[in-house]
Amino acid sequence: MRALRHRVAQMVREHPNETAASIAALLRAEGIKEREVRRVLTMLVSSGEVLALSDGKYVVYDQQTHWTGTVTVDGRGAWTFVEEGKMLPPIAVRRRAQVMHGDVAEVVVRFGTQRGVPVGDVVRIVKRAHERVMGTVHVHWTGGATVRPDDRRIADAIAITDAPQTIDRHRVVVHITSYPDDARGLCGRIVDVIGAPEDGDIETRVIVHKYGLQEPFSERACREADACVAQELDVAGRIDLRTKTICTIDGADAKDLDDAISIDVLPNGHVVLGVHIADVAHFVRPGTALDREAYARGTSVYLVDHVVPMLPHALSQGVCSLLPDVDRLTVTIEMEIHPSGAVVRYAVYPSVIRSVARLTYDEVFAIVSGHSHHLERQEVYTTLHALRALAETLREKRMRRGALDLDIPEVMIAVDAQGSPIALSPRPRTIAHAMIEEAMLCANETVARMLHTALIPCVYRVHEQPDGEKREAFVALVEALGIRVRSEKGERVWHSLLASVRGMPCEAIVSRMMLRSMKQARYDDSALGHFGLAAEHYAHCTSPIRRYPDLLVHRVLRQAHWGARVHDDVAHMRGFLHTAAHHCTERERNAVQAERESIALKKAQWMMARLGQQCDAVIVSVAQFGLFVDVGDTVEALLRLSAFDDDYYHVMEHQGCIRGERTGKTLRIGDRIRVVIERVRIAERAIDVGLVKTHRMRRTPLGKKRKRPLARQTSKQATRVPTRTKRRRTL
Repeated sequence: MRALRHRVAQMVREHPNETAASIAALLRAEGIKEREVRRVLTMLVSSGEVLALSDGKYVVYDQQTHWTGTVTVDGRGAWTFVEEGKMLPPIAVRRRAQVMHGDVAEVVVRFGTQRGVPVGDVVRIVKRAHERVMGTVHVHWTGGATVRPDDRRIADAIAITDAPQTIDRHRVVVHITSYPDDARGLCGRIVDVIGAPEDGDIETRVIVHKYGLQEPFSERACREADACVAQELDVAGRIDLRTKTICTIDGADAKDLDDAISIDVLPNGHVVLGVHIADVAHFVRPGTALDREAYARGTSVYLVDHVVPMLPHALSQGVCSLLPDVDRLTVTIEMEIHPSGAVVRYAVYPSVIRSVARLTYDEVFAIVSGHSHHLERQEVYTTLHALRALAETLREKRMRRGALDLDIPEVMIAVDAQGSPIALSPRPRTIAHAMIEEAMLCANETVARMLHTALIPCVYRVHEQPDGEKREAFVALVEALGIRVRSEKGERVWHSLLASVRGMPCEAIVSRMMLRSMKQARYDDSALGHFGLAAEHYAHCTSPIRRYPDLLVHRVLRQAHWGARVHDDVAHMRGFLHTAAHHCTERERNAVQAERESIALKKAQWMMARLGQQCDAVIVSVAQFGLFVDVGDTVEALLRLSAFDDDYYHVMEHQGCIRGERTGKTLRIGDRIRVVIERVRIAERAIDVGLVKTHRMRRTPLGKKRKRPLARQTSKQATRVPTRTKRRRTL
């Protein structure tokens, strides 16, 4: 065995980056069988002599070989290194005084293995992850101070020399002046004081600082916005639509009304859908202070109790908002649609409109559902009923071509004047929302197809197909949960799977798991298609008040399609759009993270009053350290494995379950259990629950159909309005 072990190790050294099958093939002439090679390779990996790469290949540890990647610390304090490109499996890092969580570093594997995981040492810091850190300041009686970082993964306190006694226990932002080494720890200076712990909105302000959300606009940008309000409305060269029946449909408390709709039914049965979008590009010109700030922000950010807008209120809630009974400059996308849902003719042009009604989703739902609701203008009723019929046709067309219909419940959080949550409830999702969504999707797709056909540069919204490995892993997990998936090839698996769980109790859970398995949508200057919508060309253009990519598409239309400049500046435009698409993707993802943390904060604050209460919970995901359970109203909590004292449980993430070693007891995704709210961690936006020992777990057959209601909700449910409503983001 020793000779065989030496021979296999020698072969790996001479032929690095080969699979076990390839190494066995090289040794076959020596009479060595493949199963023996695989057994020896397992022994070599366990002893730390050989490293198994994530793609199934093997290399010999070499102290002269350095890998570059990110050093991270998990919630349990374990240090891990992940190589850029993710060819290496995670490497446990022996902590060095110089390295911090998130730093990009060079690591060399020198220490064999620790519980089967390779152990490495940091030899050089390539890039620091933190220049500024938020935390709580503690002023000492000696005059010095320390700041304890909010991020628990930064374990070291930051030494401060110039903190006044008056800011003791305040949340602050610290600029790091010196990083840790073998002689000293972190040092820094306070650059911003966020607030005192007793401030009611302190946690929201922390989120604003954490994600670098820009609050006040510059004086110059504000002056430019005021000048836009003061200027006379210029309607020259625009199609006058002020006599047309045009209305807006939005949330009850929305103020930035950036799109309106109109409907005309032709004698041949075709429908002319008009989508009228605020002409923000007319007011926000390239190179201005307004444009620079809008680009830096990239998007408006909708926290639960606070909005950070992309444009000043003078524009977003003033001259660019399509308020009723006032003239507004717009860009009109006019589409003639066949009864099959196909767009047979379209036109895009600058226009001026006067909205006749500002409708809410609840009002529209009441009208199209047959409930009584008074409107002054009878023609609006006709418009709404025609829009509903068209929306149903457009949706059926999207479903036929393969669009995904994910049923993911959202929560509506109502807050009081101090920002404290007072109610959590499912966010209403009615036909009124679908009517506007289908109209906007049709307009976005039409503009993208038009610009692509004309070879005009554009910022597209792209959603690439999922990776094959993720698709297979997801399907295997769903089948392990007892859900039968119809046999399909390629990307049709996703659609078949959704059809398989339609109407089942696990539909929302599977939809959420599917969304996590797919790639994130992003912006790009190439038309790479949109998998979720099954659209070959797609671009965002219907919300230029709150999304910078939409504003860019409007500028492309102004410059290249109907006006000022044609193709003389296309090369420069394409280069800028490539950079802008990447920037806007980063800003959007940053905004999404901030919005999710804001929701998690309010959920945690809501659960503070429920400490000690028992409730039924549904297991929604499985992790190495425990189970995540839904305790109601989409509030997720963590049930740690340590809560189970009746057996030692093995975690099988790929099967979505945990299983007792002695009893064989299994808990899997979709099971219902009884839990008690034990702890709420506001700073970490997290909730911990314990297991009610006397309660017997109930398993809901995931494959059993549930009776679906005739309507998704009643009109009574639809009348509940949150303190602040944000329009659902389209894919």
